[in-house]
Parts: sequence; C-alpha cells; structure tokens
Amino acid sequence: MSLRVPLEVIDLIIDEVSLLGKGIAIPALQACALTCRDFVPSSQRGIFYSVRLEESRSLSLGNKPSLIKGLPQLLDALKLSPKLACYVKELRMYEISSVVAFDTDPNLSNLLCMLQSLTTFRVSFKSSSPADWQTISSNSRHVLVNIFLLPSLRSLSLCNMNLPSISAKWIMDVENVEITGVIFSPDWNNLYIPGRTEEWVARCCRLKAISIGWQEISATQPIFDILSSKKCEPKKLIVKSHDVDNIVVAQEIIQRTHAFLDTFEFIYSNIYHDKENGPEFNLALLKNIRTFKMVLICGDSRIQKISRILSTLPAQNEVQKIIIEVVPAIISDLLGSSNEKHWKHLDNLLSCSLFTKLQNVIIAFEPNGGLPWMKTRIYPFYSGNLKRIRYFLPGINRKGKLQLHFTSL
Repeated sequence: MSLRVPLEVIDLIIDEVSLLGKGIAIPALQACALTCRDFVPSSQRGIFYSVRLEESRSLSLGNKPSLIKGLPQLLDALKLSPKLACYVKELRMYEISSVVAFDTDPNLSNLLCMLQSLTTFRVSFKSSSPADWQTISSNSRHVLVNIFLLPSLRSLSLCNMNLPSISAKWIMDVENVEITGVIFSPDWNNLYIPGRTEEWVARCCRLKAISIGWQEISATQPIFDILSSKKCEPKKLIVKSHDVDNIVVAQEIIQRTHAFLDTFEFIYSNIYHDKENGPEFNLALLKNIRTFKMVLICGDSRIQKISRILSTLPAQNEVQKIIIEVVPAIISDLLGSSNEKHWKHLDNLLSCSLFTKLQNVIIAFEPNGGLPWMKTRIYPFYSGNLKRIRYFLPGINRKGKLQLHFTSL
C-alpha cells in the first residue's frame, strides 16, 4: 500500500532540513532532491536560497585577478534551468581583492543580471583596496544600481566602497542597511548612473534598521541628509564598533532619528584598541527605545561601560528589555572579583526609578564563541557561573526579571 504525504508536509520537513547549517543542509537537500520529483522544487529552494561567492586564491596567477570560486558552475546551472534564479534570495560576496577582479569576470555581471528576486545583497571589498565608483566599468555600475533598486531587496550590506553621494538615496531605500568604510563623494555624481533619481523621491523610504561599522563622519553626510528627511523613520540603530569616528557618526544618526528609534544595539569589541578615556554614547534623546542591547566581544570588556551608557538614558524612558550578550572568552573577566562591584552597581542602576517600565534583563552567552577563529574551540560554561550572575544581580533577580541562557551572536 502506497502512502501519500501531503506536499505541505514535505515542504515543512525540507524547510527544517534547510536550517541545519550549510555543511549538513546542502548534502541533505541534494539527497532529498534525488528522492522523488515531488521533493525537487522544495529541495532546490533550500539549496539555492543563499549563495556565497569568494575569490579562489589558488587560481591567482601573477597580477591577474583571481577567479571567483564556483561562479561558472552556478551560472551554468541557472542558464540550464532559469527558474532556479528565482530561488536565490541571498547573495554575499566577501573580500573581493579589487575592482579589476569584480569587473573583468563577465560571469559575475551575467549572474547579477539574472538574480531579480534577491532579498539580501552583501558586497565586501578588502580594506587595502576599496572599490572606487570612478574605476568601475559603466556596465558594472548599471548592474549594481539595478540591484540597489530591486523591489524585493530587504537587506543591503556594503563594505569598503567609494560611491557617489547620489547613490545614498537608493541604498537607504532598503529596510536593513549596513555600511562599513563607505565614502560618499559628490564629485562622482556625474559618472554614469541610470536616470532613476525620481524613483526614490516618489515613494516613502523603506528603511527600518541601519547598521554602521568603521564609518568616518566626513564620508557619511549624504546619509545624515536622508535621515533628516521626513520620509525616513528607522526603528533600529546598530553600532558595530566603538571607534571614535563611529561613535560620532552614531550620535549624528541619533540626533536625526531619535523620535523613531525603538531599538539600540552596541557591539563593543576591543580586539584592536580600548580607549578608556575616549568618547562615550549619550542616549539622552532616546526617549522611545524599548530594547537596549549590548554585545561584549573579546578581551577585558568592562561591565562598568554598560552602566555608563545606560545611565545616559533619559529619566522618563520606555526601556522594557535590556540584553547583554557575552562570548565565553571574556566570562572570566566579567565574573572576576574585580568586577563584582561593577555588577552590583549595574544591579542598583536597573533597580532604580530610571527604569520603571523594565520587564526583563537577559544575560546571554554564546557557547561556541562569537568570532570565526573562536568557532573551532569549545568554551565550557558551568552552572556555577549562572549562580554567580544571580548573586551579582540580586535586585533584578528578586523581581523575577533576570533571564540567563545560551544564544548565538
């Protein structure tokens, strides 16, 4: 007797398989696709959903640009079955060595022209050789602008690129924007760009979240101008570096968007430097934020920094949730005896009248490390440390607002 499984159930099963992670999911999905014809469409959606492109260093010859790994094979698959292009929703290109490498491979332009259903696009150039708009070929500019203007695009991440200031209008018309080392130059506005400026003017800005990392204030003015527009009402600000310029940029963004922001996230990492006497955030304007999140990564990240930033919030604030994420490499720093007084100071701060609407405080630990080079190591975390956190935060713990759990950064 044959047993027929509804297609909806098959889709749910394959969706769960897709969540297992690339190393496990792709071989499993390939096996699913070979099971029967009914499994093929759902399996293909999972296989092609997210594409990551990198340069193949092993193929570099002299001064010639490296070829991009797997790109010809991917393009052949999409040409053989054009419907597969609709399944590609995320495209990430990491550490492109130069504009020449980006420009000279016709396969890349052909691929970008085929992907008209993207929801996520990330392109990252090496900091040693950022991409200049003036050196990118007119064909590549046309392709990039078309990507920026895709109606389906929801998340855009650009790293180490020098762009004309007019492009900021298109970049900021995406729900989630991340800029790192991006320079907007008015001198390049006359370089070839399709005449689609009015498209942005005619519609409301879709921006909901903006993330900044290693951004210079002098290079970000077009972003400030757009954020001052009545069309932009972002809800979330993520600051990925405590570099001096980055804090200044973030303060400028807060100045223009404080009426709309309801989530503020700060990733504090002193991998490169820790300027104890450097500038701090002043969140006095953030009267409407409901979620405050701080991620501590690596090194001697001091718990008192959290208290200093939180204490700048206005007296009549709307904060309901405070999240502190920690990677295990610094648990010993945070739970050491020298930091006990700082935890208690934080406990007193969170228990005072400043946070009358606070519903929960979440202390979350990343069990396998939050950085790529930490993923190969396992950091054991014992229940005794959880008890110590409860001991450090007695006021919040007594009120039943403290939550402790593992998470993934």
